Amino acid sequence: MKRLTDHLIVISFDCLSSLDFPIIQELPHFQELLKHRSYCKNVETIYPSVTYPCHATIVTGKFPNRHGVINNTLLQPGTSHLIGIGIDVMLKEQPFMMKPKMLS
Repeated sequence: MKRLTDHLIVISFDCLSSLDFPIIQELPHFQELLKHRSYCKNVETIYPSVTYPCHATIVTGKFPNRHGVINNTLLQPGTSHLIGIGIDVMLKEQPFMMKPKMLS
């Protein structure tokens, strides 16, 4: 089989359900996109089903316990600065070295 290209573009729509598919098929821009592309409308998510771990799973083919992306928090190596959805927190210790705290 002859390879058509060396590139692959993956477009992921956050929070889109297979139940939404009949609706988006009727939208003009999605019609054009779907007409010329491959797609999968029945996908099972991983746990936790949040954006960064899901995208890492799509790209690597591995579960979060193997690729290590477990939430939407960005850790900048060599710093103690965490950037997350709606948070910007400076920690005194390296986050990956902190012991988990139990909530009572």
